[in-house]
Amino acid sequence: MPRRIRIDFNTTTVGNCDICGEQSDALLSLMTTKNYGANYAMWQHPLTPYRVPLKEGGEFYSVKPQPGGLIWRDWLGLIETG
Repeated sequence: MPRRIRIDFNTTTVGNCDICGEQSDALLSLMTTKNYGANYAMWQHPLTPYRVPLKEGGEFYSVKPQPGGLIWRDWLGLIETG
């Protein structure tokens, strides 16, 4: 089930980004989530992997991470060629 994510732009910190290492004066560090957000069944996020429906006419489901599988840190290495 989808969830709603709210990012708190009022709570920022100064420091280095944990992902790219860049220095920033406004790093986000707080978000809240709530269950049962809007269900966008017909819209697919371009960076989310989906699996083929098991039966014809079924809806596509996003692929969930598995223990020991690829994670977001692996994304750049998978899409870059060189």
